[in-house]
Amino acid sequence: MQRAYDQVLHDVCLQKTVSRSGPRPGGFVGDDGPTHHGLFDYAYIRSIPNIIAMAPKDENELQHMLKTAVECGLPVSVRYPRGQGVGVVMDETPANLAIGKGEVVCEGSDLAIVAIGSTVYPPLRPPQNSAKRASASESSMPATSNPWIRSSCVKQHFL
Repeated sequence: MQRAYDQVLHDVCLQKTVSRSGPRPGGFVGDDGPTHHGLFDYAYIRSIPNIIAMAPKDENELQHMLKTAVECGLPVSVRYPRGQGVGVVMDETPANLAIGKGEVVCEGSDLAIVAIGSTVYPPLRPPQNSAKRASASESSMPATSNPWIRSSCVKQHFL
């Protein structure tokens, strides 16, 4: 395991070699069992300098991330979820994303939820016990988890 980590670190990222990787699907993988869960990739990828770690929230964002990965000229890891997309409308033409920038997907003032990848959508569902709680929370997602520009996603008073 150390050898594989070192190859990514030494042979790709420290030299800023242009490369793209798509690790096994992230998250819990159901019937494949615990030996196939993709839960720890963020922990080790984010610790490596000069790599851009991306995780799309839906299939439309995936096409933009893939275009960005191909054209950015840096090492990139795109973590994709297992299973089907969420069924969003697809943009006709993929565009490059701003590295390190995110988007606020729901405005709020009492609570900040920062999610990445397929974990963006569950917090957007209104809670069953309180409509007030849903309207008071802000949900945002960084397009990349490494690098991440803190102020690009969440209002400064939350941090």
